[in-house]
Amino acid sequence: MIFFGHLGLTAGAFKLYEAAAAKYAKKPVPEIDYRFVLVGSVLPDLIDKPIGALLFINTYHNSRIYAHTLLFTLILLIIGVCRFKKRKRSSILVLGTASLAHLLLDSMWRYPETLLWPFWNIRSALSAKAAWLSTLLGFPYRFDNWLEQNMLSILKNPTPLLFELAGIAILAVLFIRLIRKKQIPQFFKSGKL
Repeated sequence: MIFFGHLGLTAGAFKLYEAAAAKYAKKPVPEIDYRFVLVGSVLPDLIDKPIGALLFINTYHNSRIYAHTLLFTLILLIIGVCRFKKRKRSSILVLGTASLAHLLLDSMWRYPETLLWPFWNIRSALSAKAAWLSTLLGFPYRFDNWLEQNMLSILKNPTPLLFELAGIAILAVLFIRLIRKKQIPQFFKSGKL
């Protein structure tokens, strides 16, 4: 998935959750700040693409590294749960949940060496006689030109393009609703959709 698919599908999933919770929850559910939903839905790419595909391309050859791991998302979720229990603020929990949605939309289960990093690499690092540290810290997949590879994969399989178009449609519906209700300034202040 590229960009709008992550934004739109994640925001749409949160809106569905919000509607179901309002209808079926026995207790009031905290309001969702959609600014954190939108940032969290692309956070792994915002972190990993500059590091792995631009700054350290010769080191990683990969644009799915640290922020595309379950460890990164679990850290965000643990911090979010602790903050929610202590201060009743859900922003970091929402950020972590949206980042988890990013991993699901990227089908990261197909890349267990990255998803389960560094735990997946521990066995290999212990059995490697030389360069054990680089084995432990490394990411095995090579995406030398991730943008070109994404474009070529869309030509072979148009499904990601359909997700991208669905994301754009969901975002359009949400923001047209904000424009009609004249709530864009309120969205930027509070994150309400």
